Amino acid sequence: MPTKPKNDYRSIAIDARHALGSAREDISDVHFRKHISKRECDQLDANIVALEQSESAATTSLQLQVEAGVHAANARAGAISFLRDTRDDARIAFPNDPALQRAFGFGATPNIGSTSEVRHALDTILAAAHAHPTEAAKIGLDRAGIHLLEDLIHALDGADLAHVHTASARHTNSAHTDSLAHLVAAEAAHIRLAARRVFRNDATRLARYDRTLPRHEVVPRHPHVIPAPAAS
Repeated sequence: MPTKPKNDYRSIAIDARHALGSAREDISDVHFRKHISKRECDQLDANIVALEQSESAATTSLQLQVEAGVHAANARAGAISFLRDTRDDARIAFPNDPALQRAFGFGATPNIGSTSEVRHALDTILAAAHAHPTEAAKIGLDRAGIHLLEDLIHALDGADLAHVHTASARHTNSAHTDSLAHLVAAEAAHIRLAARRVFRNDATRLARYDRTLPRHEVVPRHPHVIPAPAAS
């Protein structure tokens, strides 16, 4: 399977810088800072620079393999942070509907070291957002939020696959750059999802985080049975 991102490296870097610039402007907001730290912004900045310079960098195969593993792990960490935020939001937004809480991740504990478990948890929330659009919008997963979740899933898949390729020494240099691009995309998606959580009622502020890349829809790996909301 190819490890290439769905967008070119330069476009991914430009899009991520757009999200990063908005995040730096909002880092003084105490609520936003609970989800996105200055350290995370600095790390994304460093990763964007590395992506921009990657094609001219000379690196050993072993270092590439190690770095690709870190990229995949960091992509999972961002996804886990989103899953926890969504779980907490669902518990607060739907206090009398345990089935709906579970549909949006409450009670799920995916292993941060397992891409398949994290991806399954993301798929479950994506399916719930499609099945319950009104409820999903209450926790930041309106149409724009769904697109960001799709970005996160694509990036998680890509970073994991690129890690597999580098670990088996297949196309090491190109796969490493692909994994870095996927990580940058995942970090940008994480920032935007956090912004939608914190600033969901501020359309002007959210507009500053608009994506500059086309949407690529996600097809869930497994079918999910989504419970209907409890009768009000």
